[in-house]
Amino acid sequence: AHLMPFGLLVMNGFRPEIRSWNPSTGAWGSMGSTGITRYYGTSFLLPLQNTTTERGKILVCGGSDNIATQAKTSAQILDFNRGNPLVRTVASSQFARLYMSPVLLPNGKCMVFGGTQMGNTSPVLAPEVFDPISESWQALPASAIPRYYHSTALLLPDGRVWVAGGTRISSTFEARTEFFYPSYIFARRPTISGTPTVGNYGGTI
Repeated sequence: AHLMPFGLLVMNGFRPEIRSWNPSTGAWGSMGSTGITRYYGTSFLLPLQNTTTERGKILVCGGSDNIATQAKTSAQILDFNRGNPLVRTVASSQFARLYMSPVLLPNGKCMVFGGTQMGNTSPVLAPEVFDPISESWQALPASAIPRYYHSTALLLPDGRVWVAGGTRISSTFEARTEFFYPSYIFARRPTISGTPTVGNYGGTI
């Protein structure tokens, strides 16, 4: 579920149907269909450009038809800037996965960690990052620990990502955690060389 810049809550992903909910009236509405079931897939509200006319875009990826079928590599964007929405297919991820853990990085890129290719078998160790500018995926160095159902990825204040959890077998929990260091951690960081000038809300700094 994503709260869009135009004020509606958009529900999408698990089922093909795209639904909206209006917080002002409590009314539900239909916004079409992606045509794809994504059992335990995930979605991202892509970074906003903060223009007055922007309506936003949602990336939907991964998942499977059901628990007994192979996960998908396909990805789609629900583009509300070009329709209500315009559903379009973008580049597929390298790895099929469900039960993935999503996290939005401060550089605007979307990362997915862990998950499996089918049910609780065939874990995916390599995380992938989606670039919303080029609309392409890149696989990154693999994790050492499989992450199944009930895993999580959390962006930390210093820019690292904490990856934890997972339940391969019911009531058998993964207690080990890992830290992922995105490439920007090793880049030259900006420094404050003087007193900043602060502008008014909506103004220019």
